[in-house]
Amino acid sequence: MLHRNVLWFCILPHRGLSLLSSVSYLLHGHYDWPTGHLIVLHYITERLVTEHELLRLKEEAEQVNETKSHFLAQMNQELRILLSAIMGYAERRKLWFDCAGLQSAPQTCRRIARL
Repeated sequence: MLHRNVLWFCILPHRGLSLLSSVSYLLHGHYDWPTGHLIVLHYITERLVTEHELLRLKEEAEQVNETKSHFLAQMNQELRILLSAIMGYAERRKLWFDCAGLQSAPQTCRRIARL
């Protein structure tokens, strides 16, 4: 039967300030009489430090992901504006060649205008 669960702060040799979790079990003998306690200690300092570090890294990764998404959205807009300007220039140049009666617009202008 589980009796109690307690957290302990203590100073351990070679580990410094540490956090321990203890679980106490009440032991029963004949006729279900209590005969003693079994106390189990778990060293949980490293686990808590690791959990804290993982949480910090997760938050940092989410921040980096948000920054990346914002950057890509901005670059997408910038590239669309630039591509629109290039397409407009190529279309005007093709029209100029057509209006001037020239049969052969430069190959790059014809390719860009087809996009």
